[in-house]
Amino acid sequence: MSLLLPSRPLIVLSDLAERIGLNEAIVLQQVQYWLTETNSGIEHEGRRWVYNSIREWHKQFKFWNEKTVSRTFTSLEKQGLITGEKLSKDKRDQTKYYAINYDHAALDDAEIINNSIGTKCPTPLGQNVQMQKDKVTSCNGTKSGDSIGTNCPNVLTEITTKSTQEITSDKNTLGSSAAPTDPEVEITDKAIQVLKHLNQVTASRYQNCKSSLENIRARLRDGFTTDELVLVVDFSVERWGSNLDMAPNLNPTTLFRPGKFPTYLSSATNWSKASRPPRAQWSTANQAKPKGYVDMDFSKQDYSSIPTGFRNGYSSEQPREQAAPVDRSDLPKWLLERTGGAV
Repeated sequence: MSLLLPSRPLIVLSDLAERIGLNEAIVLQQVQYWLTETNSGIEHEGRRWVYNSIREWHKQFKFWNEKTVSRTFTSLEKQGLITGEKLSKDKRDQTKYYAINYDHAALDDAEIINNSIGTKCPTPLGQNVQMQKDKVTSCNGTKSGDSIGTNCPNVLTEITTKSTQEITSDKNTLGSSAAPTDPEVEITDKAIQVLKHLNQVTASRYQNCKSSLENIRARLRDGFTTDELVLVVDFSVERWGSNLDMAPNLNPTTLFRPGKFPTYLSSATNWSKASRPPRAQWSTANQAKPKGYVDMDFSKQDYSSIPTGFRNGYSSEQPREQAAPVDRSDLPKWLLERTGGAV
């Protein structure tokens, strides 16, 4: 087995990864490689710029998908570690070039160097220095030890602990400001919470996949909150849960459809303000009626007897008298034959 690597390895410093994020450190180091160790790129305004499409960058990071690569470059730009510009004067040329901002605070190695200075300090040996028992905590507690500890900071145990905490705090502050959470990651996490709630209240098993999360994430990008999405779920379950015909609509595609969701949210908000009454208690008395609507309620009408004025099919209570027979003796014979005597 050969000890040689079959391809050029990706190199990243742990200190840089701690400050800006692991993905960002890997990509930034690769950009540095193309800028300094190859003939790629161009010179513009005194800086070196390199170009690769996201698809080409992805070939160098095959363990990620293209969206992850794109998000990492976006994160580097937001942190100010790289600058991306379209340098061509031709508006049809959308090629985007990148340059590293070497003066960024996260790339300053002064802190790392300062932290490593102490390793070059000689360590005083107790057997070579006669120290008083009440000054053991100091590294130059006696006159004879001053020559040995001259270049070594005179730090007591309490001060050392405090200094260490301050340095650690500074590192954490730098790391938190330099590596913000990707907004898309936060949106996806919130979408998963909403989908989990939908599964719980409907006993469904929708998976955390694109088809299930797509509409949820879209509504979160529109500015709706997680609580509002959950409210629509609860309202829809109360509205449709017991209806076998409407229950299939309790799915993430229908509930969070862009053309329907604002209407669902408005109804759900009113339902919540009314203390979330169950479906059986929903009143139709206050529902909006179309213009000219007449409420024809005959549920209390008594049909056991014929109303006054409608007996026997006539408008009078008295039965109608029989009409007098018609005298047809004077009619022409031909008329009677043609009409069959119906005249």
